[in-house]
Amino acid sequence: IINFPSPTAALLSTGCSDNYKGNHFLPSNRSANIPEKDNCSFFITGLPPGIDTRILLAHIRDVGRIFASYINDANPVAGHHTSAAKLVFFEKTAAQHFWERHREQLPLMVCGYAAKVVRNRIKVAEPDWPSSYTRVVVISGPAEIVERGVLLKIFEAHFVFHVDTILEDPGWRTIEIRFGSWRSQAQTSFQVLGNHPDYRGVRIRYGRDPCD
Repeated sequence: IINFPSPTAALLSTGCSDNYKGNHFLPSNRSANIPEKDNCSFFITGLPPGIDTRILLAHIRDVGRIFASYINDANPVAGHHTSAAKLVFFEKTAAQHFWERHREQLPLMVCGYAAKVVRNRIKVAEPDWPSSYTRVVVISGPAEIVERGVLLKIFEAHFVFHVDTILEDPGWRTIEIRFGSWRSQAQTSFQVLGNHPDYRGVRIRYGRDPCD
């Protein structure tokens, strides 16, 4: 007789939460085998209901570049009256700085809510990417194609994203899009526009992360 582990036990064995619905066998979705002090990922609870990416990240300054962020909104029906968020930094030094600033004794204050910051149980090691990579993408080119509505429509056709802020400069149009994450958002926007025939003459670069 062969006893197979239950689906939940198999999921937990990878280091993923039993609420996780993605592919837990992907290395990027599994808990890294690293010391707690090197964990770049945090889980924040007690955030205001209805909080969005812009408000969350506006309360994180002078810390470091954001690798990824994700918000779980409040769900009173399920007994969750406040929001929660996952936050991952590029550098472990930034993560340590954030931890020292906002651990349990020093909550993250957001719109009057004292949010609790803990190290995420799903550990994330320091990502091995160039220091120039950020969640901020700066696009410069002709105004007719470097336009907020046109760009967002292109992005929506290729990936799911959350926007912090969009800054626009008139004339030879420059738009700065501050995504909620570099991973799968700013990163993918670079790939999408780089392969788009209408954007071959457009300049695309990374800008400074205001959380840095």
